Amino acid sequence: MEVVIKEVRDLTDEEFAKCRRLNFGYKGQMRDDLINHRYSYVNNKKPAKAIMLLEEGKLIGWSLVFPMYKTKGYAAHFYIRHSHRRRGYGTLLLQKVAEIDPRPLVFPHDSRSGGLLKKKPVRCHVSERIWLR
Repeated sequence: MEVVIKEVRDLTDEEFAKCRRLNFGYKGQMRDDLINHRYSYVNNKKPAKAIMLLEEGKLIGWSLVFPMYKTKGYAAHFYIRHSHRRRGYGTLLLQKVAEIDPRPLVFPHDSRSGGLLKKKPVRCHVSERIWLR
């Protein structure tokens, strides 16, 4: 397992394409936020970061961590491949996000994800906005 942390604007084209494909698509906001932060120069002091989990070169999960512009701190999206869920990869991503911001605003995809995030050892503030499938 390899953990790679990069600023979104410094992702290679291949890394960017992998992240752009591995998310909830139109059922979530992660892909749009990734694209916006890739090409946005609004906040160069606190750039968005991608935390990628790679297994033999294959992206199995990742988190998009980006600054909130009207308040202090960061927000984060998470995605883990279905075949790799419930194996601790989400917890690993949360720990890496906590190195950037110990209390990020987390956007769960559904109520199950929101409930699980509240139980994690990393202190997260789970947003009330939940995108349902």
